[in-house]
Amino acid sequence: MKTGDCGTKATSSIGVRFPPETILFFFKNLFYVTSLYLFSINFCIRQSLFFFMWVIFQSQGSIISTFST
Repeated sequence: MKTGDCGTKATSSIGVRFPPETILFFFKNLFYVTSLYLFSINFCIRQSLFFFMWVIFQSQGSIISTFST
């Protein structure tokens, strides 16, 4: 029984060191972080695009107003 306990302890310690769950968890976190990062980049690009389009729209409106007058 004691040798068995030692064996289970050794395997459990190895499992604690390199369990597949933590590796999976790490990859999940990596994926989550990268997706968040990409989303934030996309958000910034989207915001700048909206701003750019708004500026173009405003300039177009001013041009149209100047032409109409």
